[in-house]
Amino acid sequence: MTDPESLLRGDRAPEPSLLPWLTARAGRDSLRTASDAAVSLSGLGTSQWPGLADAVAQEAARLVGGDASSLLALVNVLPPLLRHLATPSVALLRERADALDPAVALLARTLGADGETLSVRDLETPPEWAAATVAVKSGLLLDDALEVVEAWQELPRVRSGSRTALAFLLPLLVSGGVVRRRDAGPVRHLAALQDAALVAVADSLREGPQWRAAALITHVVPALPTQQRRRVDQRIRDAWGDDAWAEHLLSDVVWHTAGREGPAEELFASHPLGRDLERAMSEGHLDGRWCQEALQRTADAVSSGGTADLRLRRAGTVALRIRELGIQDHGASPEPPAMPPGPERFLNARMVRPGSREPLPTDRSLGRGMTYELRLDIGPLDPLMPRSDGLVPFPEDGLPPSANGHWLDVRTVGFGFTVAPASEHARLFLPVIGPSWCCPCPPDGQHHCDAGRRERFLHLTVTAPPVTGPARLGVQILYRGNVLQCLQADFYVRDSEEPGHQQSMSLPLVLAGDLRSLEALSPRDVSVVQMPAPDDAWHLIVNQAGTTTGQITVRPSLARGDLVEECRDVLTGVHQRRGPLGGRRNRLGPDNGLSPKEFRKDLARLATVGRHLWNGLFDRATDRRVVARALRAPRRIQAPGAAALPYIPWSLVYDLPYTGTKQGATYCRVVDELPALPSNARQEGCPYETDHPEPGSAEPESFLCPFGFWGMRHSIDAPPHREDAGRFVTETAADTGSPLMVAAIELPEPRRSGHRDVLEETVGPIGWADTGKDLIRHLHVSTPALLYLCCHCGRDPGLERVHSPCLMLPTPPEPGITPDQVRELADVGDLPERWRRTRPLVFINGCGTAAVQQPEMWLDFVGAFASLDAAGVVGTETEVEAGLAVEVAEHFWSVLLAGGTVGDALRSVRIRLLRKNNLLGLTYTAHCFGDLRLRTPRADPRGT
Repeated sequence: MTDPESLLRGDRAPEPSLLPWLTARAGRDSLRTASDAAVSLSGLGTSQWPGLADAVAQEAARLVGGDASSLLALVNVLPPLLRHLATPSVALLRERADALDPAVALLARTLGADGETLSVRDLETPPEWAAATVAVKSGLLLDDALEVVEAWQELPRVRSGSRTALAFLLPLLVSGGVVRRRDAGPVRHLAALQDAALVAVADSLREGPQWRAAALITHVVPALPTQQRRRVDQRIRDAWGDDAWAEHLLSDVVWHTAGREGPAEELFASHPLGRDLERAMSEGHLDGRWCQEALQRTADAVSSGGTADLRLRRAGTVALRIRELGIQDHGASPEPPAMPPGPERFLNARMVRPGSREPLPTDRSLGRGMTYELRLDIGPLDPLMPRSDGLVPFPEDGLPPSANGHWLDVRTVGFGFTVAPASEHARLFLPVIGPSWCCPCPPDGQHHCDAGRRERFLHLTVTAPPVTGPARLGVQILYRGNVLQCLQADFYVRDSEEPGHQQSMSLPLVLAGDLRSLEALSPRDVSVVQMPAPDDAWHLIVNQAGTTTGQITVRPSLARGDLVEECRDVLTGVHQRRGPLGGRRNRLGPDNGLSPKEFRKDLARLATVGRHLWNGLFDRATDRRVVARALRAPRRIQAPGAAALPYIPWSLVYDLPYTGTKQGATYCRVVDELPALPSNARQEGCPYETDHPEPGSAEPESFLCPFGFWGMRHSIDAPPHREDAGRFVTETAADTGSPLMVAAIELPEPRRSGHRDVLEETVGPIGWADTGKDLIRHLHVSTPALLYLCCHCGRDPGLERVHSPCLMLPTPPEPGITPDQVRELADVGDLPERWRRTRPLVFINGCGTAAVQQPEMWLDFVGAFASLDAAGVVGTETEVEAGLAVEVAEHFWSVLLAGGTVGDALRSVRIRLLRKNNLLGLTYTAHCFGDLRLRTPRADPRGT
């Protein structure tokens, strides 16, 4: 806890629960600072409190009064201010609705609808409608209000992630321990609400800052009966003992009976220093200037990340369809109608002439060497846009909730076009409602522009190629380094503009059409996108987030299927040795390890092909240097798959210098210290990274380090292309009544039984299948969060001329599982809907099961399960020895079940094997977001 002396000296930032008190005493000059900090700290994360913005808004309303200029400037930043304003002030804001953010204007219209007190009836309307009502009646931000509504509408089922939302909701509905629906008697689910609140209290005492736990307890206990208050009392004593926070809560909060006037007083009452601060203020030890400085220290801590574990926005989305709500301006609202879907927005593109900006006819060629502008916007589908193939709505639901909107990065790639420097990297703003715009406001700040300074379209200046023939422009839309969509614009170039040459637009890459939330994804430092060129070659576009270098366009020359196969052959050789009669023998020891001498040989062989892959992808020295510098330190890389383009095993790319011969090679010091690496997923990059040669340096010519492989050094997301633009998610959970995992294992005994025993100890009850038919039957009737298949993957014995893979469950002559059978599950009753709801993670622990979209194997399991709405597929680049497969799977599932992400689990597997001088962790590939996790993980009983 921040002590009074420390506060007086200005050594530390005060706890956020003091923000409203400081706001009231710092004066109007600090309102913007207080508002920004309060909105950042308001939420349902473990270091946030959802009522904080409302508490600051209560004090801000007292300071602002009826000052129109202050109201308009502040209410867009602090939406809960609306509900604390007097009626004349609200009327003034309604008259100036054009100056308000659209979402704030909606809240202004909602004020006064159907009473001021939140009722159960408000919560039982469609979620988007209910969120607006809850926001204005509770002071929650819109995104948190929607999460509260969704949590309520799922009762009596309570998700672990919704307990705080339900705990906050409980006192808004409960008076004296009784919940009543207006004119309808006692409401259902009171017990579930109270239980959720008690568990949320226990969770907050166990994790997160003390101020947040105190705020939660102070908010919740007035709604709890005496018996449950005793439970809170005991939990505080057990968790905090004689701590000052515990003493304050037990004496002044848990058994406090008098009411409190609003959220600001409630928060102040939760802090043990309240009386001390009031006394210091009255005695003149503190003044308004001191409050301003203390407030600034809190704001600085927020902006610098000093308040650890801030979840600035929840993993969800607010999709308020303002135009369809039809909320009355005054008085009670009618019974809300069913919520129709809102207007979809698309990425639109037209080629226009500079100067006049007159659109070029869509059947017109471009003139050789002539300059044009590509006009872009995100809004209603432009009916005059050139012929469009496979366009889907822009994935706006994938953006995190916002009261205003989002800045998006726009990167332009010219395949033969010359792109003006200012157009290579541009930005546009996508508001919550309506079409995008361009303005001079800074992307990391607030909007200060008015409608007159906003450009409806983004214009990118390009010059057509100097030669005639087909030409292509690529446009990427990114958010926080994550590529959302890639637009491919195709034209024909002639000596002059001529009719009869149809232009076209298509989307070769769509990350998602309905992401649950990109805010749940970590920002990406680098995105690597594959796009086809008009001459049927293909290019890589390497985007670097947060740098001025923007992007690098390379034309891979040698990274073809034969080199990829060579990489896999070398990986296979890590654990198998060819015998004199052509068979293969296992090289691994009983612990799946190798000797240091064998490791050095494997490292050199794999680095040879990994370096060839690097040179094939980046065949110009300037490109290699730029990429090597950008990726020298561990990075988070997004490398989504693209339709009909070559598959690249990114994990095997080796970017340290190596000539292919061990003679004269320098080995990194870590090679002799592998067993000392941390035994968990925390190791990121080489501990001796500073010893590695600088990109472009002449010495040494050859340097060998396992962290030269991208898969060892970086976290790589490889979500596959989705033809239907279905959503990718960051959570998976079993359906009600289904086992957490369905599994099929085809291994010799006793290894099979032993593997099953370990998995049941880690996961719990599992739905076991012995054959392919059993597996299909299981999936017909249950929807697990996890699907695990451990078996050989070979060629479908039922097909002679078509090379289609088959999971041998069991080995022939019994039929196995083919990608076609997986796809056909989409025709089975409600199975597609169940998979869309739960989004299972699939792990195929077999032979070469992750090899996707190669010409000879277009029917692959990754695409098949992705089309069935699986959250992701983990597979192997090569065949894997049974003992190693078992160890990897058991460790992978233990990390995931202990609460880790797929990225954590995969990294932990690789480090675990690397500590045994084994590089085979690189053979496992995850085709999903690395942030994917199990929604309700259970601790591994073995403690691994």
